[in-house]
Amino acid sequence: MLKKLETQRDEQLMRIKEFVEEHSLLVAPDGKTPLATWKAHEQKFFEKARLEEDQPGLVDEYTITKTVRPLRLKGKKILTPLIDARLAELAEAKEGESHDEDN
Repeated sequence: MLKKLETQRDEQLMRIKEFVEEHSLLVAPDGKTPLATWKAHEQKFFEKARLEEDQPGLVDEYTITKTVRPLRLKGKKILTPLIDARLAELAEAKEGESHDEDN
């Protein structure tokens, strides 16, 4: 079940990326409400495994434990239909454009 959901999510993300193309924002049909963003950015990563290999005791010496309380918005039930509707609308518009170019 989880694998199926992950596959569906990945397929939906690919559909969004295909329609967004070089743009960085997908909006709802109202033209104002942001549904998804896709922006490139650089990110730095810490190679913990490499440090553990090079300096085994150092990682434990600098590791701390914190209690965290993340807020997770459960908008998927709302956003998924909005995104699907917007993608269908964009597909129709794109199809219309290709018919206009053929004429």
